[in-house]
Amino acid sequence: MRKIIATIFVSLMWCSISIAETKYYPNGDEYIGELKNGKRDGQGTLKYSPWKQYVGEWKDDKRHGQGTLIDEGMKVYSYIGDWKEDKKSGLGLITHENGLKYKGGWKDDKENGKGTLILPNGKSYVGEFKDSKGVFGGGEPLVYEDGHIFFGKYKDGKKNGQGTLILSDGEKYLGTWEDGKLIEIDPTETVYVGVGIEEITSEIAEDKKLNNTKGALINNVSRNSPADKAGLLTRDIILKFDGKKIVKPEDLRKIISNSQPNKTVELEIWRDEKQMTGKITLAILESLGSPYASVLLQKGHALSRISDFDGAIFFYEKALEADPEYSPAQSSLEDLLKDKTIAKIVKSLDPVCQNNSDDFDIIKSCLEKHFFYKKNPIHPEILNTLSTSLADSGDIIIAINLTNAVGSNEYCCEEFTTELNDGKASVRIDYPDGNGFYIYSYLGATDNGAMVIKTWSNGGGSGVFTNLLIVKVKKRFGASFDLFNSEGVTFDKQQIVLEKLLSVSLGDRTETNISINGNSVTINDKTINIPSH
Repeated sequence: MRKIIATIFVSLMWCSISIAETKYYPNGDEYIGELKNGKRDGQGTLKYSPWKQYVGEWKDDKRHGQGTLIDEGMKVYSYIGDWKEDKKSGLGLITHENGLKYKGGWKDDKENGKGTLILPNGKSYVGEFKDSKGVFGGGEPLVYEDGHIFFGKYKDGKKNGQGTLILSDGEKYLGTWEDGKLIEIDPTETVYVGVGIEEITSEIAEDKKLNNTKGALINNVSRNSPADKAGLLTRDIILKFDGKKIVKPEDLRKIISNSQPNKTVELEIWRDEKQMTGKITLAILESLGSPYASVLLQKGHALSRISDFDGAIFFYEKALEADPEYSPAQSSLEDLLKDKTIAKIVKSLDPVCQNNSDDFDIIKSCLEKHFFYKKNPIHPEILNTLSTSLADSGDIIIAINLTNAVGSNEYCCEEFTTELNDGKASVRIDYPDGNGFYIYSYLGATDNGAMVIKTWSNGGGSGVFTNLLIVKVKKRFGASFDLFNSEGVTFDKQQIVLEKLLSVSLGDRTETNISINGNSVTINDKTINIPSH
């Protein structure tokens, strides 16, 4: 359990006499500081969550000037330095969870220019960095890349041969790489107990009727582990292990890591306000099934979070080798293979469409060229919803707000496959239990921006019904309403809306020729002229 750092920034002083205001945002963010025309401007603090906050200068609602960011979420780090247009730019110091530091130049949120790399052991390297990467040494260099360190052999700019990868959270990977991909991990024998532990706070000590905060509190006992077999329970406190006193959790971790596997040791615990003794036989983690698979799964997750998808797949597959029935590894592998396929497709899109952007002109261009919204194809169920009339007299649903729809519970979790045909999305979703499928193929856009899609749907029977859907993308500003915000309702929230212009039924497995010419769409011998307004 990570501690939340409470930091008082004494050095942050108001440059002029001003009144600090408080503003709450619909997503839960809280800002305390100077405002100008309703925007963050001047000195202020933005609390994104209990684990993340920025303290410093603002300009036109963006981090700009001197500031400090502390993030204790998935990737724990702190940054102190210059900002420009909401990005780290200028001179700054970043400190990672494992104590690794970089001090030097930044540009567009990446380490760029001359800088100093300081390892957790205090050793430092000075050199040039480009796009978050710095290389030091010769044939077996030390390579810094986006907060991670690799010691080992490189070839043509890629990991190649024996090496050790150390992530920013301290997680280590010893193995062999080939052409940048991890292909083998070094054999190990890890002593395994099967408990999660944490520090004892004064509140816990008082509740447990302990005289001090010495020991390690068990917060989790893995099923069928040595700890489980020894009768240890969650909320037990380990006071002694193999005759050695435990002052803090790290003491227990060191003792276990230096112990011999298969050894039976004595332990002393605190339970139900009294001291108890017992014995536990240590196991070799790699010889166990699901416990070892669980460790390998977490290693895969750590690599997935830094976008090392090949490394993550390697560990998910290793987890399934350890326990073929381990469903978390199976589902993680399937999801990542799908994500990797999408990532490969994204690399073939126009460069401007390979990044998330809130700029409407970029969003519009990527939809019209590829039918992709923020690096993802439009979810087939969004088009299925738009295709539905729901009334004999005509359409009921004519528009969907993509800003809120994409990633929502309504359009999030169904699996579908995606292909690119001449740069345009073709997507298929198969419904479970034989309930049919829905397919769409994006055909392109008219000169005035009307997007043409052909769809095929099947409800589980023999019929395959085709449909032509014509939509346009529009920008509008929706309401931001927050009862706790004194400003009340403001219509300043950008919404990207996919609006239906026309839906044409093409029948059951009917052959049709569809072409787009200028501002018109031709279906066989019928032409539809799309108005520009």
